[in-house]
Amino acid sequence: MRGLAPVFVAVGLAVAGLGCNSILGNNPHESAAGGASGAAGGGGGAKSGAGGAIGGGSGGQSAGSGTGGLGGTSASGSGGSSGGGFGTGGLGGTSASGSGGSTGGGFGTGVAGFGGSGTGGAGTAGGPGTGGSGSGVAGATGAGGSTSGGTGTAGQGGPSLCPVAGAAECDGFEGAAPGAAGSDWTITTAGGATMTVDTTKFYRGSKSMHFVATTANAGPTAFIVETKTFTGTTKTTNNDFWGRYFILSGVAAAADFPQGHAVYGVLGGPTTLAGAVGMFHFVGGSRGILQAEITNSSDAYTDSMVAPNAPAQDALGISPAFPLASDGWQCWEWHLEDTDSYDFYLNGVAVPAMQIVNGTAAKSGNNFAPLPTVTSLSIGWQYFGAAGPNSGWIDEVAIGPHQIGCGN
Repeated sequence: MRGLAPVFVAVGLAVAGLGCNSILGNNPHESAAGGASGAAGGGGGAKSGAGGAIGGGSGGQSAGSGTGGLGGTSASGSGGSSGGGFGTGGLGGTSASGSGGSTGGGFGTGVAGFGGSGTGGAGTAGGPGTGGSGSGVAGATGAGGSTSGGTGTAGQGGPSLCPVAGAAECDGFEGAAPGAAGSDWTITTAGGATMTVDTTKFYRGSKSMHFVATTANAGPTAFIVETKTFTGTTKTTNNDFWGRYFILSGVAAAADFPQGHAVYGVLGGPTTLAGAVGMFHFVGGSRGILQAEITNSSDAYTDSMVAPNAPAQDALGISPAFPLASDGWQCWEWHLEDTDSYDFYLNGVAVPAMQIVNGTAAKSGNNFAPLPTVTSLSIGWQYFGAAGPNSGWIDEVAIGPHQIGCGN
């Protein structure tokens, strides 16, 4: 926002069967006595026909062997019973709810009944045959359905997921504190603001970084800064990457935010544009509206905050508001390309109003080219002017050549 002190702190965002069970059917026809085997009884032709009895002798006493009766052809046919020796299971009814046939008797191998062809017609496995001088073999049961679900993604809570596979940088701040030996991060502060490790609020693990601006000093600044990821010297090597972090606001109401130029994240580095300060404020904004901004000859925002815009610009939607404490933890992602193109994602959803395509803001039409060749990444809070209290927490910062997402 023009009119505010254009003091930019060079800080960089952390780049960073049917198994058919044979069951006994009803037998409307009596079978012959033991001796020679009889023919199977036919299924009833009535509305509710039952399976016929087999003609063989009773189990173990018959010389012959009967076959199971056929199921009724009606709306609810049932399987026929089996014969004595070597009996086979009856077939299920062919109606909407057929049931499996029973198994054979002595010396027999029980055959699983076949389910009906209607709804729910499949039988379960046949039971083992009994009687006579032997026992039948039970029919096989059908295989159960799979109970496994899809692969989920991690959310809030649990241990830190850093390091993330494929990411060049990932820090949940569980180890060495920024600024201490062993950390990839340094800390930059000004205007009475602070940036410290905190153990009271965190997205994962048990720690986060906490920025606080408690006074009305001019230009409060509190950033964690990472530079080791950007080892090249050109946009091809340094300006094609994804970033992600989680942020929790400590601001209770939108009215508590200052209305001027504020910054949450900076991609800094040399630029070839005269008058530019070499700082791309990839997330920040003005008047409490989340935007990207760059200062070339003047402040340029991705959203001109003028209504109405051209129809094509209005179709991109509105820019989101600065985060409040009631929003809880938010996932902020971004994608920078060496073509001076940029995309921002809030909780996994792209924000078209913050998009930059080949150096031009899609919504406002403002020029952002050339973006600086990135050599540092800074995350935290900065305000250009006198601002009241503000605070927030940062956790699980990750940077890599591919999208990291909010679930890693």
